[in-house]
Amino acid sequence: VRLFAPPFRSPAATIRPATEPAVVAVSPDGRLVAAGVGEDVGVYAADGTRVANLTGHRGPVLAVTFAAGRVVSGGGRTVREWPAPAPPG
Repeated sequence: VRLFAPPFRSPAATIRPATEPAVVAVSPDGRLVAAGVGEDVGVYAADGTRVANLTGHRGPVLAVTFAAGRVVSGGGRTVREWPAPAPPG
């Protein structure tokens, strides 16, 4: 997954989950990216550094978002929420 910053001419960073994510969300402040891959949610800093791996679904993650300082995801008949990790730096 390539992340672009204005003026959008070239990628600012690339995140590399193990497989192609089904869903991706960007935090409101643009400092974190969450990617649903299989039954997990990987959380990455905007520079592409992985900062957390969130687990607990019983099926593929089909939705992910950031809300009120939390990462919320749904899939496998479950909805999970975790505190959003702090980006590095």
